[in-house]
Amino acid sequence: MILAFVADHATVLFSDSEKLVSHTHEVQTTLARLRTRMFQAQAARLDYVLTGNDQALALVDSAKRGLTGALDHLHSLTADNTSQSERLHALEPLLAERLALLDESVSLHKSNPQAQGRQIEITDVGRHLTQRISDQLDEMTSEEDRLLTERRSHSARTFERVRTVLAAAFGTVLLILAMDFRRLNIELGLTAAEELLEIIMRRYERASTMITSNRPVEDWGKLLGDSAAVTAMLDRLLHHGHFLKCGPRSWRTKTGLPPQQAAG
Repeated sequence: MILAFVADHATVLFSDSEKLVSHTHEVQTTLARLRTRMFQAQAARLDYVLTGNDQALALVDSAKRGLTGALDHLHSLTADNTSQSERLHALEPLLAERLALLDESVSLHKSNPQAQGRQIEITDVGRHLTQRISDQLDEMTSEEDRLLTERRSHSARTFERVRTVLAAAFGTVLLILAMDFRRLNIELGLTAAEELLEIIMRRYERASTMITSNRPVEDWGKLLGDSAAVTAMLDRLLHHGHFLKCGPRSWRTKTGLPPQQAAG
């Protein structure tokens, strides 16, 4: 019972450690997606300003939605990590400012496509903001890399503990089964003479019974583990019975030999 509890507890710990590793991978993936969406939005905005292509404008909107969604998901993923939550809160106003610049650039191009001076200013300010955002994302990514290394190591140690506990539990179960099997053998050995005596008593003076053995009669008491029962059984067997003793050569072997060899 104790081993079962320990094995279950170790398995739960390993499952929890693997969940933490999976969680860290998800945070890393979301951080990468947020960075990608930001660069996609910037590239699509520049394409729209230079070409006026409506498809580029649609890409801007799509990238902005993806960026916002990644940011919301990061909030839920890092809610239990104080340091990452603080970094994310510091990142939010930078992203909001960067999105505001994107919106200003798009609106300006729609109202005044010739306002190149302000577009250049927006590009310069946006480049500076993008660098600050990237630095913040790099910090968060580095923290997740550290957590991933730590959690993988902890998961590996937990896995080894689980293997050790399960091996011990398996060995204990085998030992218990072996002990039970030995106990049953002993119990069967203790009752074998009594059960055989009961069979002989039921057949005594009612039916013919033939018993063969390659062990001397004097060894039966030790062999069956109950001399008294064996004595009572032999008393009934030998009463009205015939005792045939074969030689050291096997009767089956003797009868299977050619006549001249069997006679020798």
